[in-house]
Amino acid sequence: MSENKYENILALVDDPTVKEGSNFVDEHLHKWLCMGMTRWVCRNGTLSDGHDKYTDAQKYAQAIKEMYSYASNIQSQKATAMEAQADLLDAEEELEKAEKQSDKLRAKAKVMQAQARLVGAETTVKDQLRCLDEFNKVRLELKEAVEKQYPHGIEQAEPDNWEAVFHAKAAKNDRLTNVPLSKEKKAQLGLQYMRLDAIIPELIANGETLTGEEIAQLTNLKDIFEKASGMIKGHMAQSKLAAPGGKVAQLKPPKDGA
Repeated sequence: MSENKYENILALVDDPTVKEGSNFVDEHLHKWLCMGMTRWVCRNGTLSDGHDKYTDAQKYAQAIKEMYSYASNIQSQKATAMEAQADLLDAEEELEKAEKQSDKLRAKAKVMQAQARLVGAETTVKDQLRCLDEFNKVRLELKEAVEKQYPHGIEQAEPDNWEAVFHAKAAKNDRLTNVPLSKEKKAQLGLQYMRLDAIIPELIANGETLTGEEIAQLTNLKDIFEKASGMIKGHMAQSKLAAPGGKVAQLKPPKDGA
């Protein structure tokens, strides 16, 4: 009974479709077969505004980060291949010495498993090299301009990076609380977009806020915003939030019914 099962499994595995599929790596890798990201997704997905990458500095830094990650993974495949090759040599030696049919089957299985690990490691390296190469192309395209603008690196670029993220999120009416900017900067930008969630933290820092009772007495967003922005403008006139030339930025409140 068990022998019949075994013979049946061998026949199923020898199906032509199985053999055809196992050869797809040679025929379709990088063309129709991509285990990881395509070049298009590396460039236009991971480095896009969908991942809050709006500035060239953000894309440049992310490309470097991705390259490091892929390079580390590719290097780890070398160790995997060394272990698989060692197992293959041992299994082949074991197969040569095997006399019993059961020992031969076990040795053949070990040979097949080691060979499969070698094929898997090779395919992984080839697939990840595609991603690594595309991120490197982006890095080289951006390197000169970004390094010239921010010679001290990512920390120097972060204020501009996250201000760009703020503008994008505000335009899309997304949450702003998780954008890493100072309370003062958020308040300044919040006035431009009439966003109370960006203004309130600065009010609290200056010992002021809108209480629940005050908000309940205000009838709509326009009234609430005018109340909050009036407080902010008072602080702006006496702080670094003042616009260039010492003028306080003019505020346009929402239209009635907003």
